[in-house]
Amino acid sequence: MFSLLRFAIWTVGTVTVAGFLLGLAGYRLDWSRPEGNNGSCAASVSVCRDIAIRHGLEGFLADCRPDCLRLPKVIGKQD
Repeated sequence: MFSLLRFAIWTVGTVTVAGFLLGLAGYRLDWSRPEGNNGSCAASVSVCRDIAIRHGLEGFLADCRPDCLRLPKVIGKQD
């Protein structure tokens, strides 16, 4: 139990220090970026889901390339 608590404290500390150092280096963590395109993404995901159900994985990979399913860059250079 103690080792789990120690691991959690080290993890939180490491993330905090890394975020601080990124800020000093001119970078920022952009956590709000994935929230911006949820409305337009829902229709695209629905169409892709239907394609995957009807045509399988091959049809999905050939016909469906929505940008909203790609992971956004969380660390970006500050303006």
